[in-house]
Amino acid sequence: MALDKIDELNKDVIVIHPQRVIKDYAVGVYARVSTNRKEQLDSLAVQVSGLTRLAAAHMTWFVADVFLDVASAKVGSSRNEFNWMIDECEKGNLDIILTKSVSRFGRDTKEGLEVIRKIRSCGTRIIFIRH
Repeated sequence: MALDKIDELNKDVIVIHPQRVIKDYAVGVYARVSTNRKEQLDSLAVQVSGLTRLAAAHMTWFVADVFLDVASAKVGSSRNEFNWMIDECEKGNLDIILTKSVSRFGRDTKEGLEVIRKIRSCGTRIIFIRH
């Protein structure tokens, strides 16, 4: 008879099993050089390699995309990958942007700050490896 009461109690019990929640952060790697000279292209490879290794060192980060521009940071220059990266942030596809330095975002301080604010307003974190 005691077993009947236990079974009756079990009908009303909802078991909630503990779950480990790990958030994977989508990382965008952005690298830029101003010219297509060999030294600059070597620098581009070093930037991407270092930033990719940094992302791999974090268990909850994964490299979602790599954005590469070979273009000047001057206002009005065509930086298609940079613009695509911003679009991906606006769509919510990137949680973190890794880049070498703030100078990758523009030579003009005003333009650079505007872009940083735009990316941050999407909820995307920006990490500059060097000032």
